[in-house]
Amino acid sequence: MRRAAFFTVQLLDGFETMRDAVAGRLPTVFAQAELAQGTKTGHFIAAFCILSLHRVIEEGS
Repeated sequence: MRRAAFFTVQLLDGFETMRDAVAGRLPTVFAQAELAQGTKTGHFIAAFCILSLHRVIEEGS
């Protein structure tokens, strides 16, 4: 049921927008944005998906 609800969110927000997050590529996205390796700090189960929290810092900080 959650997957169907999340699919609806993807339809509204766009599949391209959510592609990296769904594929688990956020650490790569953070690195490309010149941020240090992100650390997953937690997650919440929401009505439409599981929200993951990540902590990142700027390189050199």
